[in-house]
Amino acid sequence: MRRRAAGALLVALLLGPLLGVGEARGAEYSMQTVARYVANAAAQRVEVGVDVTFTNTTPDPPGQLSGFDRIDVGIHAGASDVLARDAAGPLGVVVEERDGVLVASVKARTRIRYNRVADFTLSYELVDGQAPGVHVRPQVIAFAAWGFGTASEVTVDLPAAYAVDISGDPLTPSTEGEVIRLSSGPIADPSRWLALVTATQTGTYVTTSQSVALTSGTVDLQVRSWTDDAAWGEHALALLARALPILEEAIGLPYTRIGPLVVTEAATGSGALSEPVSSNAEILVAFDEPDFTLLHQAVHVWVGEQLASDRWIREGLASHFAAVAADRLGVPLPYTPAERATELAADAIPLADWGPTPATPAADAYAYAASWAFADRIAAAVGAANLVEAIRRASAGLSAYDPRAADPSLPGELGAPPLDTRRLLDQLASVSGIDLADTFREVVLEQSAGVELIHRAAARASYFRLLAAAGDWGAPDSVRLEMTEWRFDDATAGIHAALAWLAERDRLVEQITAAGLTTPDRLRARYMVAGGGPAAADELAAEWVVVEAYDNVRAQIAAPRGWFGVIGLIGSDDPPAALRAAALSFADGDLTAAADTLAVLAVQLGRATADGLTRAAIVVVLVAMLGAVAMLAIRRRRGSHYTAAP
Repeated sequence: MRRRAAGALLVALLLGPLLGVGEARGAEYSMQTVARYVANAAAQRVEVGVDVTFTNTTPDPPGQLSGFDRIDVGIHAGASDVLARDAAGPLGVVVEERDGVLVASVKARTRIRYNRVADFTLSYELVDGQAPGVHVRPQVIAFAAWGFGTASEVTVDLPAAYAVDISGDPLTPSTEGEVIRLSSGPIADPSRWLALVTATQTGTYVTTSQSVALTSGTVDLQVRSWTDDAAWGEHALALLARALPILEEAIGLPYTRIGPLVVTEAATGSGALSEPVSSNAEILVAFDEPDFTLLHQAVHVWVGEQLASDRWIREGLASHFAAVAADRLGVPLPYTPAERATELAADAIPLADWGPTPATPAADAYAYAASWAFADRIAAAVGAANLVEAIRRASAGLSAYDPRAADPSLPGELGAPPLDTRRLLDQLASVSGIDLADTFREVVLEQSAGVELIHRAAARASYFRLLAAAGDWGAPDSVRLEMTEWRFDDATAGIHAALAWLAERDRLVEQITAAGLTTPDRLRARYMVAGGGPAAADELAAEWVVVEAYDNVRAQIAAPRGWFGVIGLIGSDDPPAALRAAALSFADGDLTAAADTLAVLAVQLGRATADGLTRAAIVVVLVAMLGAVAMLAIRRRRGSHYTAAP
């Protein structure tokens, strides 16, 4: 709607009130006009009549005569049946295009001398579809109305059954029987006055449908067109049936829409490039929009608010992927986006600031072109495949700092944060290794983002040092979250703590390896959760204790042991077996069991010699006691040789 209004305004300003003055070029004149526009929906045309009162206001120059032989009037493009007449009858009219403007050159009945007046009526028809922006149908009437000459009045007559909308300069409505009359009142400067008239009424629809097979499912495609415009519905259905598989492949996401995909023909201005309210909403496309608009709107089935929160991302990707499909389908593009954005640069805004209600229609027009051009620029910089991969990761709910890969066959994670400008920048860098921060700052981000991007660059440099130090352990969850949310001060603090912790980890792992132990998974798990925080530090300390105890016990087992030491271990657990049990407990992450086993084993080994001595002494005592008992028994069996004196 705004795009057509801007175009019509440009044409009107180019036309001017008068384009030529016969032999006296550059002479002064006045041209009072009353312009009447009568819309005839049944005949599908607008009848235009302009009553002209032309006065030559240029005095005769010395020795010359001031006069006009013809009067040139700029008229609507596509005008047909152009006629002129005065009170005496028809006047000659020549219609030709000059510098892109259609001109009706009316032949004066007699030369119009100084202070003389010529009255005549110029009439022509605007037939439905004969020129861009001119539509006169049962469902919709749309055209641009303007005044003519140096002063004018305009009236527009429309059927009373229509709902009327006016853009541009005001027209006051009134109802006269079956007619709505719109009146301008006096127009002092017709060259700067323009009204875009749109009138609609509820029509009846016919629905055509087709099942469209996609890799991720089947689409129940339904196209609703006006009953008297079945050709639009047939064309839209055929185009979309061919386009949907191409779009699915290009975008790289599964089709997840619930229910039928309904596309409805709408009146002028109802569709354009603005996206549906939601990805499951009915898509309204204005009947006079180009095929590219159908493709653009179809992309929004995949690229909606559930994928991206920033409008420029949704609209830029929608036009980018629509252009990909358009190239394969032979659909012409409405314009070259980079050139259009350059033409509209005077109304440029940071694309990240582009909301649902832009400051001006001109800013809106710029943002549509610039977002499309920027999406194309991204694809060229990182590669089409990497752009798709970034979108897949966002749909899967993966952070740019998450090392996992996205599964393109699965729908996006419910509740996953949608892409905004910052997340998209990080995702693109993650999948391509190319950081487009400077490019984003030029077009997308506000100027104040420069400082933030400097902090981002420093934090990312620290982050990559952390990844190098961590190896296949990666970054802690807390650091990845801070980086994802662009909380760079917190992220940097967490990185420094994690780097210090990793240095201690490396010392521990070196000792674990030297001892022949296996590093327990719980060390990495605690690092991922706590980073370099107190909980991770406590884990390091606990594992150091077990490893040192293991080394001590292992050394005790390997040390030479005397007979008393061997005797002391008789009946105890086998030390090598117990040591292996402690190693298994440590590898499984059961530090308590490993420590308990090693403590018992250390005590046993430490007491072995003493226990051996004790056991040996006990044996000696027992042997001595047994010997004494044996001697006593022998003596008793032999009897006594002593005889008492009588």
